[in-house]
Parts: sequence; C-alpha cells; structure tokens
Amino acid sequence: MIVIIASRTSFSSMLPKFLQVAREVLGTLHAPVNLENIEVHRLGRYSPNAERHRPLRIKLHSEKDVHKIIKNAKRLRENMEHQHIRISLDKTRRQTEYFKTIKKEMDARIAGGNVDLKIKYLQGIPTIVSY
Repeated sequence: MIVIIASRTSFSSMLPKFLQVAREVLGTLHAPVNLENIEVHRLGRYSPNAERHRPLRIKLHSEKDVHKIIKNAKRLRENMEHQHIRISLDKTRRQTEYFKTIKKEMDARIAGGNVDLKIKYLQGIPTIVSY
C-alpha cells in the first residue's frame, strides 16, 4: 500500500534524508506502525520554478499500517511544525475515475432534492449513503 505526503513547503534542502523526514512525520501521528521497512521516493520531475512542490510517495508493507496512518492523519494539523503537510492514499486511475462517477451521481441526486447524502468508504469502496 502507498501513502503520499504532499507538502506546500519545500523539502528540497532535505532531499538526501527524505526517508528520515518521512519517518519523522509519520512518527508524529502516534500510530503504532512499523516505520523500519518503508520505501520512499519523490514523485514528479524537479523544476526550480515549480509552483507546486513534489510529494513523497511512501510504500508501507502492511495494509493495516496504511489504515492506521490515514486514520490518524488529522493529528498533523495539531502539530505546528507539520500542519502544512497532508496525507492521502495513492489511488489508481481506475479508482479515481470510479470516485468521479460516484461524485457525479451524488451531485445529480442532491440537485434532485436529496440533500442529506455523502460519500463514505465501505470496505474501501466509495459508496453514496444518507446521513
């Protein structure tokens, strides 16, 4: 499983040690996960004039660890040093297209009068539910 840490600030000065940075950021989540066997690399091409910073792609060897990290990702907002960092799942193109389809369906149903709808992930699959 893969987790992405995207940052609005540059880690360019820390490129030689981005594995250490990933472990530090994930360690602040206080999630009981194994951070020893992770693989980390940058996404995208380096560009000194880039408007967006390149995210880190982190591969964890346990799906349970990924879910623990995603569940605790909100804790980064409480940490002043890391509150600019966001964590999300790295989805395949097919998963992204399916989510867009579900989102369009939900928007159409909301326009039709159902205002109490949201998308919830049930067993890893985005599903429209009433709340």
